[in-house]
Amino acid sequence: MIKWGGQLPIETPRLTLVPMQEEDGADLFAYYTEEIANYQYPKPYGSPEEAVREILQFAEGDSVGSVLFALRDRKNQFLGVTDIHGLSDREPEVGVWIRKEFWRQGYAREAVGAMLGYYGQKGYAFFRWEADRRNPASIHLAESLGGVLKGTDEYENMRGMLLQLNVYSIPAPEV
Repeated sequence: MIKWGGQLPIETPRLTLVPMQEEDGADLFAYYTEEIANYQYPKPYGSPEEAVREILQFAEGDSVGSVLFALRDRKNQFLGVTDIHGLSDREPEVGVWIRKEFWRQGYAREAVGAMLGYYGQKGYAFFRWEADRRNPASIHLAESLGGVLKGTDEYENMRGMLLQLNVYSIPAPEV
């Protein structure tokens, strides 16, 4: 069992955001597909064991400011992942991906909004969001959360694709 430095599950009306554990490796492997990974930095995992290694790396990173959350519905079904990096920075970076069969149902916005609220209560005023310019859903999500375009960036993802990023600053929700 991974110990996560006191992180508690984050609850929403439809979701529970739980820091990922080794047993989530099979879901991470099964549902992080080429289509999901298209505009993401990581590539899909080659095996459940590789996915577990990623989870363990995030668990080790928790002490330096990265947390990987499994998104689960009220029936405990795995819906996707949201993460936060750079908790030692003034503006940590957040991200999300949702299983394809659950796209366009508001889960990404609900999960990211809940995570922003949770970390906003811990003193963070703004969060960084990167959205590839070819990914209108990610851009819409950033803007729907109050994101303001601050610049652009480019870098190559793990599959060799050049990501063309809009970089947003999203304010923490008011409590």
